[in-house]
Amino acid sequence: MDVETIGYIVLFVCLLLMDAMFCGFIALIHSFNSVDIEKNQEALGEKLTAKLRKIEENEISYENRALIAVVVITGLLGGFFLPKIFIWCCDFVLANRSLLPGFMQVAPEALISGLFFAFIIFVGFVLILTFMVLIPRRLVRHMSIKRMAVFASAVMTVSVVLKPITDVTNLLAKGILRLFGVKKSAEKADVTEEEIISMVNEGHELGVLEADEAEMITNIFEYGDKEAKDIMTKRTNITAIDAEMSLTDAIDFMLKEKNSRYPVYEENLDHIIGIVHFKDAIRFHNENKRAKAKLSSYPELLREAVFVPETKNIDDLFKEMQSGKLQMVIVSDEYGQTSGLVAMEDILEEIVGNILDEYDEEEEYIEEKGENSYEIDGMTPLEELEDELGITFDDENYETLNGFLISKLEHIPGENELFEMDYEGYHFKALEVDNKMFKTISVVRNFPETLNDEVQDVQENTKFVEESNK
Repeated sequence: MDVETIGYIVLFVCLLLMDAMFCGFIALIHSFNSVDIEKNQEALGEKLTAKLRKIEENEISYENRALIAVVVITGLLGGFFLPKIFIWCCDFVLANRSLLPGFMQVAPEALISGLFFAFIIFVGFVLILTFMVLIPRRLVRHMSIKRMAVFASAVMTVSVVLKPITDVTNLLAKGILRLFGVKKSAEKADVTEEEIISMVNEGHELGVLEADEAEMITNIFEYGDKEAKDIMTKRTNITAIDAEMSLTDAIDFMLKEKNSRYPVYEENLDHIIGIVHFKDAIRFHNENKRAKAKLSSYPELLREAVFVPETKNIDDLFKEMQSGKLQMVIVSDEYGQTSGLVAMEDILEEIVGNILDEYDEEEEYIEEKGENSYEIDGMTPLEELEDELGITFDDENYETLNGFLISKLEHIPGENELFEMDYEGYHFKALEVDNKMFKTISVVRNFPETLNDEVQDVQENTKFVEESNK
């Protein structure tokens, strides 16, 4: 092997490492944000902090430089060095046929050259893919932000020589893009939804954002993914008025319930004939003092009920309700039966959180009865219970604790049926069943026997000390 060939191989390895360096830099650019910089400013120091901020502010420029370097280096590796290495390998093998397996010693040169060409291409492809994709990304993923800053600083220094090329290619690209109507302002780094939510969470941890502000921003992103069935008031919780009820009785009922709008139905909730507004009912009653007939006798009093499918996207639903000046819509399932209702307030609450008026009482789903002991409403959302107890429910088909327990019971509970089960270190016991639902559930933390003994000993010792002090 002559000096020239050794030089080519060494240069090939160096270029491969440089390729990995620039690919790692591209991965690094997308691995931190302003919150990370702010959070680690003290550990980074003034110079490294300035470097990272410069990268963040000129993300596209630095990414373009790195991409140009990757393209140039990869082109050299594949178009110049691989053929050189291939020629050297072929010359070496053909000059030393005795080292080959028996059938290869008598094989035509074209066959040997073809086999080695395929082998070199395969090895080169594997090396380039490994050093360009796998290694850089995994290394960057496991770097501390300080190491990222040091690495970025080194690459930025090397990439200075590429600035003239970057400027020329940027001008060329902008000129071509203008032909397609793409303006300069359209060129900006894409920020994903996950990145923004991550920044919001980190901002909350740092105290930059209040909890309610962080929750509101997160809700905005989740808002577009939800459907009517996700936010509706379930059928069993709908407060509605029977059309056979007299106007006077209906007004008394509305005064008692204190809602502003009510669906009006005939026979059952699957036959809703309209929506009655409390103000309309009072006004109509004042204008017609003798109006004592049933509600269905006054069709002019009822507003049209609008029906939407369960799968209606709430963003689209909000726009329709806004344009139609609707405050309430009825949600129907695939069989045309009423499954719930959605009020404009329900949609707004998905962004700003729970909205309470002067008549609303804040729902307390979870009541703490003692240390590690709770009394919980059956309609408690599983998500809220997971946050409170620090556990995960494995059933995605139910949204409430009642639904989860029924799935474990495997049948609808009877009026006096009690149910107990252990799950994720907690003992669940139904205390009250109402209308085929678990209304109240006791949840107590289970402790290992040894820990229970220790707790009992502590309690006994505490009691002994208190009695001694007396």
